[in-house]
Amino acid sequence: SVLYWKDIYDSGLLTEYKRQYEKIFEFLSCYDNVTVYFWTDDEMLDIINNLDNYKDSTHYGMHINKEMLNRIEEGVGELPKEKYKWQHLLDKYFDYLETFDYEKIFL
Repeated sequence: SVLYWKDIYDSGLLTEYKRQYEKIFEFLSCYDNVTVYFWTDDEMLDIINNLDNYKDSTHYGMHINKEMLNRIEEGVGELPKEKYKWQHLLDKYFDYLETFDYEKIFL
């Protein structure tokens, strides 16, 4: 949720988190038996902004689990193995988190 990312943003660790995501994606892409899914579409970004979707700052409700499983079943958000094909998605996600107006969630 954005509450989780607000804490990361406020701690100044957002860039480090992006580096870690990048390392994880690179590491996992070496394995043929591993598939990574990562969603940066508007619908999923809206989900992380809606605190009604969460039980706490990191645990979302069952309806979000169902959405994720449907997307996986359909192959939506499957990252390609090649970094140059997924780097823009990671950049988009962290740019979004970097520029998000976190104060609006408290209104």
